Amino acid sequence: MYFSVKRPGQTAAGFIVDRIFRIVPVYWFYTFLIITCIYLFPIEFDYTGINASSILASLLFIPHSNPSGIGIFPTLTVGWTLNFEMFFYLFLATCLLINRKFAIVICFAVLFILPDVYPKEIAFSPVASSYRLHEFLMGLLIASLFSVQTKQEKISLVMRMMLILALGFIATAIALLTHESGTTRTALAGIFVCLTLLFEPIARRRHVITDFLTRLGDKSYSTYLVHTLIIGIFLHFTGTLSDQYVILLTLAAISATVHLASSATYSGIERSQYVSRLKTRFSAATLLRQ
Repeated sequence: MYFSVKRPGQTAAGFIVDRIFRIVPVYWFYTFLIITCIYLFPIEFDYTGINASSILASLLFIPHSNPSGIGIFPTLTVGWTLNFEMFFYLFLATCLLINRKFAIVICFAVLFILPDVYPKEIAFSPVASSYRLHEFLMGLLIASLFSVQTKQEKISLVMRMMLILALGFIATAIALLTHESGTTRTALAGIFVCLTLLFEPIARRRHVITDFLTRLGDKSYSTYLVHTLIIGIFLHFTGTLSDQYVILLTLAAISATVHLASSATYSGIERSQYVSRLKTRFSAATLLRQ
């Protein structure tokens, strides 16, 4: 998102249209699919409930109490993270609208204090008053640091490995010496992201394994959305398993099915030419209005 905002000529409308068409189509598809599963497999999917208002709120990324009573979750429960993402995208787009040059600075400053000042028990408070928003700020900070690094002389391989070891040691120390909390989690997440970015050039060489992992990464959004549905459907047909070999075979079958399903929606929805053409039309319409 940092580099997207910094893209020359980026506008608030263009940014939010891009985010909507990246997130919404496949999420809506799996939301309607889990509604079907709730009716077909009520026992396995009793952890989530539906009514007209909850479905609408889920589709619009509005935090609400799930009718099943499990808490603040959308119909497709893994979508709770998307409520945070869409809030962040909308806020970042607003900052772009206010001032394109200082959008990142404005976003960082406001979201840093927002969890402390946003009133509880009002609209969007489960997101706007959560310190999980600081994880987005960690991402912006890391991106800005690596952006500066890419403009300077690249870090040598030896220095890169030393930084990886140092950050790994710091992450281990934090995990061992502190109790889990929001701040600790954010710090650890930031360190692990830095580790990944430092290691990435080392592992960039083309290889059958890295190519496969790259393809898995491309499909990871669909994988994230579909995996709970596949598990629930398998539980309906397998029931409770006790034999360890059968459990391993079932896990392998679940993994393969998740991979096939996510591959299908990645190519059929995320990379659909129809969705791409629709996005182009919306982008053109926003440019004309400007």
